[in-house]
Amino acid sequence: MQMLPSSSTYPELQSAVSQLQSARLNRRTLLSTYTEEEPSVVAVTQQIQELERSIIPAALSRLSIEIGNQIEDLNRQIARQGDRLREIPQRTIQTARLQREVGQAASLHSSILSRLKEAELAEATSGPGITILNPAFPNPAPRGEKPGAVIALFGLLSLGLGVAGIIVFDRFDRRIHSPDQVTGSLGLPVLAVVPRLQAAPDPASPAAAIAVESFRGLRTQIAHVDGEVGGVMLVTSPAPREGKSMVSANLAISYATAGYKTLLLDGDTRRGRAQEMFNLDRSPGLTDYLMERSQLEEVCQDTTVENLTLIARGAPGGFNADLLEGSRMCGLLDQIREEYDVVVVDGPPLAAGADVLLLGSFVDKVVIVLRAGTTTEDLAKAKLEALGNVDLPIVGAVLNALPKSAPDYEYYVHYYYADAESA
Repeated sequence: MQMLPSSSTYPELQSAVSQLQSARLNRRTLLSTYTEEEPSVVAVTQQIQELERSIIPAALSRLSIEIGNQIEDLNRQIARQGDRLREIPQRTIQTARLQREVGQAASLHSSILSRLKEAELAEATSGPGITILNPAFPNPAPRGEKPGAVIALFGLLSLGLGVAGIIVFDRFDRRIHSPDQVTGSLGLPVLAVVPRLQAAPDPASPAAAIAVESFRGLRTQIAHVDGEVGGVMLVTSPAPREGKSMVSANLAISYATAGYKTLLLDGDTRRGRAQEMFNLDRSPGLTDYLMERSQLEEVCQDTTVENLTLIARGAPGGFNADLLEGSRMCGLLDQIREEYDVVVVDGPPLAAGADVLLLGSFVDKVVIVLRAGTTTEDLAKAKLEALGNVDLPIVGAVLNALPKSAPDYEYYVHYYYADAESA
């Protein structure tokens, strides 16, 4: 084993063989003096047997595995080199083909250059065979054309197309834009027209003045319906985001500033936001009272407007809409009728479900808010028909967010300012 080349590179096997030789030499030395039953001779004999039967065979096994791995690695290297050798003829053929293509391209380039030089030489040595007899010149005045007539024709054509487009757009536009559409298509009297306001309008601006007069006129129109100023009135709209909450809040402020003890009740228990207009808390509110989590005096919040109290919508968790027609809701309305001159209910939109129908059965008057340029006639008619089936006391409509570009806007500006000047 010591003569094997691999044993010299494997220290474990080399050490085991050296230990075996030393043990055998030590045993022969001891036997020259002692018998085989001597403990030292027995220990050396056991060491020799362990080396011969266990340590050296294990080392040889590991050495054999390493040699096998080296053989496999060499075989893989031989296979890779063989693949490279087999690729040499193909590469040689490809190189020869590319060299031929390079030669052909160089020959073609030389041929083209030669023809180019021949063409340049022929052009330089030969004269033109064409003689100009009459040179061309532009006509300063085109004949047979009438620019004025062409311009007029195209102007009339453009005007006709514009008028036709306006007629088509107006024919297919089903949105409500003017008070005439409200009275003609929906059959509702227009109680007030509110101009489109900015987020924070200038109090001195015409739009703000018209808005104040609009809600004052709305208050007067509602009172003329049955001759009663007070009572409970519900403000709703066909769809969300049509301005019913803004109309409800400003109508309640108009009543309060006129000296009436007013309550604004947020009846939209799903998405009501009346408390945001007065920077008050959402809870406790109506839902907390109906679920018997709060008393009436706890849900009534005073606002910065004199004579105006707010009941917000309350916390939404666990609220059942059927409570809107329960005895506790009836008791609430009976109690606030006695304590307040006017109660304005900011109801949910008609498209939200049956909540507005439940609230409408308790009120004295219903006001419909329509947003100019947003509310469609078809939706408004469908929702009004649903209200008609339950016979709610609809007193009229408010046309909200009338733009300055609308013809009716200038009419209301002159109307309100004429009244102010005459007063």
